[in-house]
Amino acid sequence: IRSAVIPPPVAGWNTKDPISAMDSTFAVELENYFPGQGTVSLRNGYTRHVYTAATTGYTHLAAYSNSAGTRFLIGLLGSSGTPVNVTSAGGGTAIGGGFTTGSPENYSVNFKNLLFIKGYAANDLMYTDGTTATLPGFVGPSGDDKELWRITTYKGRLYFLTTTDASMYYADHDSISGALTKYDLSLLFTLGGKPWYIGPFSMSGGDITQNYLAAISEQGEVILFSGAYPGFTEWDIVGKYYMAAPVGRQSFFNWGTDIVVITYDGLVSLRDIVNAPQSEYVFLSDN
Repeated sequence: IRSAVIPPPVAGWNTKDPISAMDSTFAVELENYFPGQGTVSLRNGYTRHVYTAATTGYTHLAAYSNSAGTRFLIGLLGSSGTPVNVTSAGGGTAIGGGFTTGSPENYSVNFKNLLFIKGYAANDLMYTDGTTATLPGFVGPSGDDKELWRITTYKGRLYFLTTTDASMYYADHDSISGALTKYDLSLLFTLGGKPWYIGPFSMSGGDITQNYLAAISEQGEVILFSGAYPGFTEWDIVGKYYMAAPVGRQSFFNWGTDIVVITYDGLVSLRDIVNAPQSEYVFLSDN
């Protein structure tokens, strides 16, 4: 009788190395297990919070708090993009106003105690206070806001990308309506293509944290801007970097002050891209 000590797969899932050369702390398969610092945890179960009769379910969830400190969870239904208050367990409560995003691909951001929502479709931008939906009526490409999609905030302004070209649009400071100003990114992306992401990004140097606006193209080109806004005299490009191409428009998410991107080569941290030469940075999903 022979015995063998098989350690738990604390190093995680490895699809890169051959089994014959793989360290014993890696797993060839991992299903419902989550490696940690010296431990491996079993995935907890779940409880259904909100149900819907729509066969496509909810395709977007957004957390939102109003000026009174009341917290909401807002869901968008299936292909229609109908906003629903799903804060309480049960069937959810449709948000009044009769507006929809008309898209299963939606984006949202909190600004001035309102939740702004826009789908990747030729429907109006909307915002909600958790009970009623309202159209802000921004004036942007084609004289309205229907061609806008990704939304973010940077230094007191709303910023948007467009579905039709490689531009971004920004609002006046502290504004939730009115004319938007165009900023053409096609002049800056040397690899071409459209921008797929814009958002704030922070880097620390000693005791100082620098805040930037990051723009990432569908080709994996990254541009960091500094300054209050594009019309500001001190607005400037402070860095340009390159990574593997993102796999799609929804390949970006925030992790603390970092931006993590799902690329064709794996999961990568924007902070790693900025801090390390391309030959040295390691994909978060390397194994």
